[in-house]
Amino acid sequence: MNQLTLYDKDMGELLSKIDEYKRKKITDAEVYDNFKYIDPNSHISNIGSHNNNIVFGRRGSGKTSLVIAAINRIRTETEDVYIKYDFQNFRNKRYEKVILEITNKAIKKIIDETSIFNKLVFENHNLRKSIKKISQDIQKSLLHIQHEKSSISSTFDENNKNVTDLQIGGSAEVKYEDSIASGNLKGSAEKTASKTTNIEEKTILKSTDDFLHVQNLETIQSQMFNIINIFSKIYNKKIILFFDDFYQIKKNIHPYILEYFHTISKECINNSFCFKVCALPDSIKYNFDGENTFSLKDDYTSINVDHNLDRLTNQTDYLLDILSNLCENLNIKSQDIRNLFVSENLTHCILGAGGLPRDFMILFSDSVKKAKKNNNKKITAEDVYSAILDLALDKEEKSKLDSEIDTEKIKMAIATIQLEVVDGLKTNVILYPYTKYEHDIKLLRELENLRYIHSIRDTIKDKNKNTFHPYLIDMSFCVTQRTKKSGLKFNKFWVHDDARTLDNLRKAPVWNFTI
Repeated sequence: MNQLTLYDKDMGELLSKIDEYKRKKITDAEVYDNFKYIDPNSHISNIGSHNNNIVFGRRGSGKTSLVIAAINRIRTETEDVYIKYDFQNFRNKRYEKVILEITNKAIKKIIDETSIFNKLVFENHNLRKSIKKISQDIQKSLLHIQHEKSSISSTFDENNKNVTDLQIGGSAEVKYEDSIASGNLKGSAEKTASKTTNIEEKTILKSTDDFLHVQNLETIQSQMFNIINIFSKIYNKKIILFFDDFYQIKKNIHPYILEYFHTISKECINNSFCFKVCALPDSIKYNFDGENTFSLKDDYTSINVDHNLDRLTNQTDYLLDILSNLCENLNIKSQDIRNLFVSENLTHCILGAGGLPRDFMILFSDSVKKAKKNNNKKITAEDVYSAILDLALDKEEKSKLDSEIDTEKIKMAIATIQLEVVDGLKTNVILYPYTKYEHDIKLLRELENLRYIHSIRDTIKDKNKNTFHPYLIDMSFCVTQRTKKSGLKFNKFWVHDDARTLDNLRKAPVWNFTI
């Protein structure tokens, strides 16, 4: 095979595939049935267990890719049932509506999967009767909630009813909505004496002047795990929920959602139900204020898809494997990608991406386009640096939309890094004192999630045994359109000395915020 060049037809196909893959959504999981997930840490096996998982990673680290790979495995290797949710669709919604919409979608999927309960289940009359009763009770609860807006002072958003008729055993009929209405059940997103599992029922007035009680969330919860248990017992299938971009919903409603579905998983027999949550590092609130009921360690199996930058050679191999496997039909090898770069510019491209797969694909694609525009035969430093600065504009927009910290404080922190670290200390790497790290962790984590700084490793000690958290300052602070900034002491922190220690990293200057 001839050596890959920037101007080959295969390169054009690779760039098109990057544009397609860099913004994958969980809702399109089935579209990527040939997607090859590069899995050096066995994440697919871990997320495939029937445990409740929390998948952590910065934006673009591969959380959604992992979920898509897990869904593909479920589809091809098991008969289990999966339901996927993009939590961006729940942004700014009350916890009651989030829970009810999740539950409704899950129940509808179960009904669909059973082929309208028309087989083994109905050979047992009592079981058939039980399923019919549970289905009717849940439907009544949803209808009561939908009509509550016109019946009581607490308001509900009315959605159009789109009813699916369900024939059970050819005779009895149960109706399900496509969508359910938003609710303001008794309680609030703030912790109150009445939480999700203890929500007071309301009474509403029907046109017949009969008073009916709205089923509370606890009853719907009970109905759900009863259905799952019956379904699993008969069909020998498990139910798996995937919650992508969980950080998109308000943090103070996290405990309601997590506790609600954690309780269902405990009540379901034979591990027949579990849920998987994708979130940014340190973005989840597990407990209500003043409580310590749940913890990541005791109640979930965590998966961290981020990679440390201190092993840059391994990270380079990993990112090149991702890129070269996007188009398996082209038979592009990792070495083909390496050969496209002049000198150290591949390393600078990976550092510019902070080691993140999505940002690396974006920088590679943009660098190729800039190199072709400049009629270059290979990707130069100018091409990479210009692409890095373009990517910085995207980060700036994300900081306005997604930051949990006041935007002005983020701007001040960014300006301080530029002034004191890059322009002042003339460095791209700092050692953050661990004594200060604990105090500033919220700001530091936010800057990591926004990709302005990148964690090199958890900790490192100096010769005096003092502990530091080492950070790489994002390359966008350190370059111009053509070169590195004048006077910058570019720290090759990943290089080991003869004793296999990271001596360059230990020599980085000590610095911390004072704002």
